[in-house]
Amino acid sequence: MKFHGDSKLKDINYNDLSLIFNWRNQDNIRSVMLNNAPIDWLQHLEWFNKYEKDTNTLSKVFYYNDIPYGVLNIKGLSNEIRCCEWGFYIGDRKAPKGLGTLLGYTSLNYIFDELEFDEIKGQVVDANHKSIKFHEKLGFTKVKKEKSHNRCKETTKDLIVFRLTKKHWEIKKETIKELIEGRLL
Repeated sequence: MKFHGDSKLKDINYNDLSLIFNWRNQDNIRSVMLNNAPIDWLQHLEWFNKYEKDTNTLSKVFYYNDIPYGVLNIKGLSNEIRCCEWGFYIGDRKAPKGLGTLLGYTSLNYIFDELEFDEIKGQVVDANHKSIKFHEKLGFTKVKKEKSHNRCKETTKDLIVFRLTKKHWEIKKETIKELIEGRLL
């Protein structure tokens, strides 16, 4: 399990903002976001200031071998039914193959084991086939399709809602661990 010791999640702080800003505005990341418009620096600072005060959310930078590669966002921390929503991305275009799976593995273990949630939900824009396959690989099941409405732009997007229970993750995680070990070791 050496690979797991090499990966970690750290709270986002002000020093991370420039890196995250650049990652978030890359076409390959922005194009599959619910809000896919470029964000400016002021919007980014507003997001960070709101995040710092919001006890219902967590944002982490994902590191492998002490190099930052991606972001994990968690919403619903104050949810009494122990269900949260996650979002994530690998921002570094030069990330080693398989690092997205390690980000998922590390994040799911953190959410289920350290935060002690019983269920995780994820929303994926239905055109994001890579993320759909990723969720399925990690053991998520499709719950429903829904529309997201952006009133400012008067647009809608089709979303797929996924869920993963702690019980199902306990069954699936050994397979994912073996997959990661085969790629990273």
